[in-house]
Parts: sequence; C-alpha cells; structure tokens
Amino acid sequence: MAFHLSLIYPLGLLALFFLGGRSLFAGKGQSDDLDSGSLFALGELGISIIIPARNEEKSIGDCLDAIRSADLARHFSSFEVLVVDDDSSDGTATIASAKGAKVISSTELPPSWIGKNFACHLGSEATSNPIMVFLDADVRIQSGVLRLISDVVEAKVDLYSVQPFHFCFTLGESFALFFNLVALLSSGAISFFKSKRPKAIFGPVLITTRESYSKSGGHAEVHDQIVEDVALAQLYQEAGLAIGVTSSRKVAWFRMYPDGFSSMVAGFTKNFAKGARSVAGLSFLATFVVITMWLYPIPQLFFSSGRQGFFIAIGGYLFGAVTVWIASREIGRYSSVLFFLYPIALFVFLWVLVRSGFKVIFGGEVSWKGRSLQR
Repeated sequence: MAFHLSLIYPLGLLALFFLGGRSLFAGKGQSDDLDSGSLFALGELGISIIIPARNEEKSIGDCLDAIRSADLARHFSSFEVLVVDDDSSDGTATIASAKGAKVISSTELPPSWIGKNFACHLGSEATSNPIMVFLDADVRIQSGVLRLISDVVEAKVDLYSVQPFHFCFTLGESFALFFNLVALLSSGAISFFKSKRPKAIFGPVLITTRESYSKSGGHAEVHDQIVEDVALAQLYQEAGLAIGVTSSRKVAWFRMYPDGFSSMVAGFTKNFAKGARSVAGLSFLATFVVITMWLYPIPQLFFSSGRQGFFIAIGGYLFGAVTVWIASREIGRYSSVLFFLYPIALFVFLWVLVRSGFKVIFGGEVSWKGRSLQR
C-alpha cells in the first residue's frame, strides 16, 4: 500500500493540474471587454441565433429572455433569433413566437437524419447572416459571448464551442457532476495547456461564420450522428479550420435535466460513450489517473489493516472530496452534500459509462425525448 500511496496522489495532482489548471486558479482569465475596433467590426455584420427545440416549453421562454437581457442586438447591423420547432407536442412554438422569435416548423424528418441535426440544418438554410450561433434551448446566454463572437469574426477561431456553467437546484441534478467534470477535464477547456486541435467539444453553444460552416459541410455532413458536435468538430479540423473550446459562467449557463435523475441518465447514455471515443492520448491517460486517485481511498476504508491504515484512508477520502470541489467550482454549482459523498456520484458516472458502452457495442436502442435515435 505504501508504494501506491507514494505515487497515486502526486501523480493524480499533477494530472489534475495538467487537465484543469484554470479551475485551480479561478478568476485569472482575460477581460471580456472589447476594444472599439472589435465592436466596430461586429457592428458591420449580421448574426443569427439558431435554437433547435423539441418539447422545450419549460425552457424556451427563459432562453429567449436571456438573449434579450444580454443586449446583443445593439452590437450588430442585423440580429435575429430563429427557433426551429422539431415536431414538438407541447407549447414550444407558441411560447417562442410570443417572445418575438421567428419560428420555423421542421418538416418531416428525412431518412437517417437525427432530429436536432435536421433542425440546425433548417435554421442555417433559413438565414443569410454571416455569423451563426447554434444554441440549445436550456442555455441562458450572457453578454460575455461577445468576446467569443469577436474571436470568430477576427478569424482567431473558426468554431467556438462552449460548455455552459451548470447550476443545480436539486441533489438529483448534482449527480451530473462527474459527467461534466470529466468531459471538461479531458477536453482541455479548463486547462492551462490549450490544444490547437481539441478532441472533445460541446454542443450547447456553437459559434461560427457561415463561410466556415459551409466549408466544413455543416450539419448536413453529420446528419446521422447522435453526438453531432464531436462529428462537426472533426469536419472543421479536416477542412483546416481552427476550433476553440471554453467554459465560463460569463458566456452561458444552464440547468441540465431539471426533470430528474432518470432524464439525466437517458441524456448521458445518449452522449457519453460516443463522446468519450474522441478523447485520446495524454488527456485520456491523465483523466484515468485523476479518476484512479479519487477511487483509490474507497476500498481502503473497508479493507485497510490497522488503525493507521484506516486514518490514512480517511485522509485520502477527504483529499478526494476537496480536490473534486476545487476542480469543479468553475464549471458549476453542485450540492455540497455530494462532495462529501462523491464516490456515489462517481459510481453513477461509471455505471452510465458502462451502460452506454454496452448500447454502443451490442446495439441497444438509444432514445431521447420520445424519439428513437438511429445509430
């Protein structure tokens, strides 16, 4: 045991710093203020915010209110919000229209297309503005998104992917902790060591120009992909286009899976195993080391020999709880109870990962929002 104790924690800390250094030193980012030249460049262009929405009556109103509150329209020569109603059976379209959005009704889903991909494609076809922002209906966009839009306009990045800050209001929602944390750690979005070719990106907020989108092939080229954001990133990279990945509460926040634990399991079953395939190399190895560090003290609590071993295990357990809290504080607000019971959330994460893997390998049905997804 001494051999493992001498290596697991320093290696785990080193890997955590490599993957999540920005979270360890919160608040040391660049200013979101734009200079006059950047603001002028935005003012010469038009922008379209495209929101694919299926049965989102509980979220779409707040999403559109947040766009209005962010006061983005005044920075552009043309500004529009398009909600593409993906065959909703609730009041999504009615609410969106009442809030002033332009509502487009999705036509019959063509063979092999995934619903969200078709909705995004229809939205892109319905506008001619040179800047496009694809936004999930549960996202609350903030004024800090202007900085990222400016980077795209200035061709510093051709596609910006944002994982919104995650606010949790119940203990059940907080079980998403390790799904979001591991995804962000492995993506490099909260690392000091930014990759020029990130392997994992996030679909809730995607910012691009029409020119880059067309060059990549857009959603039409990934029409049958369940995890369309990862597939879209691969298209951009194959076209020689640059990708940026970030996570910041100044850019966007969301409340994931407010319907509860079962909704969360279904959502991550759909996304996680396939998204994990995109992570490789040092990021995968470092993520594995960090998870091992968090898991290590758990069996020691039950199987350690003697009082000294037990107290060492307790110390390792508390160390795990503190490092989970530190690493996650810049990606969301989770129940404090869960940090002290973090192994439960970690085992839920591993269970869903294995469950997703079985569905990928053995062809189990994957469904989302009442629709079976072709795979």
